[in-house]
Amino acid sequence: MAQFDPNVLASASVTLGVAALALVCRLVARRMTKMSLWFDDYFAIFAFLFAASWSAMMITWTIHAGLGRRLEDVDGLTSKQALQLSHLLLWNAELFYASSLAFSKLSILGFYWRLFSRSNIRVPIQILAVLSLIWLIIRTFLAIFHCVPVHAFWDKSIKDAVCTIDDSKFFFGTVLVHLLLDISILALPVLQVMNLHLKAGQKIAVIALFMFGILVCVASIVVLAESLKFDPSSDEMPLDIAPIMIWATVEVNLAIVSEEVDESSSIHQLADSMQPGSHESDGELINGRHGLQTVISSNPYDLPSSADSEGDKGIHVRKETSVRIELSTRKHP
Repeated sequence: MAQFDPNVLASASVTLGVAALALVCRLVARRMTKMSLWFDDYFAIFAFLFAASWSAMMITWTIHAGLGRRLEDVDGLTSKQALQLSHLLLWNAELFYASSLAFSKLSILGFYWRLFSRSNIRVPIQILAVLSLIWLIIRTFLAIFHCVPVHAFWDKSIKDAVCTIDDSKFFFGTVLVHLLLDISILALPVLQVMNLHLKAGQKIAVIALFMFGILVCVASIVVLAESLKFDPSSDEMPLDIAPIMIWATVEVNLAIVSEEVDESSSIHQLADSMQPGSHESDGELINGRHGLQTVISSNPYDLPSSADSEGDKGIHVRKETSVRIELSTRKHP
């Protein structure tokens, strides 16, 4: 039977390293543009801390309790001890998993909130933020109270313990809701862009900037598929659960990367694609008091002056489907 020991270590170390690099680039960009950190930045930092804790837990589990290996192959522990330690690490890891994904969602939604400063998209943003928090609360509660008393989840010697939650169904149900939330979050900017009077190529380019998160959805789908195969009563739990842990690790760390791709590239790449006074792209770059501003309009002769465009920030969707994008060094309110 396949041994997942090196795969777990690789998934944790490589994807966490990429996530760390992405977060550092985000913070450096903030400093270079002299912009203060906002809520979405703090959410991203918390998401990374929880993801790092999850990854550290996976590495610890692999080295000391045989994640991805048969119980008989775990050095220094009996099969009973390895199984008990595996359940304890799983109980702790589930808390970090949910928290990281929830804060990643809030970070992306916070980014949308700043970006679409005058748009009807703000109501769906609020709804999805509330749903993400509800998902986090419910999943955390279920993760903690897998068993009553709580420590019966890893200590099977406790008599009269009540453990009514099936791990396989728990993974599947909570990840399914999380996946649906992610798809909804990805769809928000797509719907906004499709309403703009831009050329097809421009629409595709803008939408693509927001769609890196689709890789997170792919990882979530794999976690769903693997959770259906998992037998929580298996005598080889550390080996059988390894595929779920591998893809869950990829999922939480790629979620961090997707935040940074949206945040650091969407506005900047779109601005760079515009040339001053270019009617072909229906856009113009103007220098305002607070920095470089880009205006995309379906009417090339209906462009605001730099004075008119000062003081606002974000993407503004008007009745005539004009969009203003501003690159500002002004501090967030």
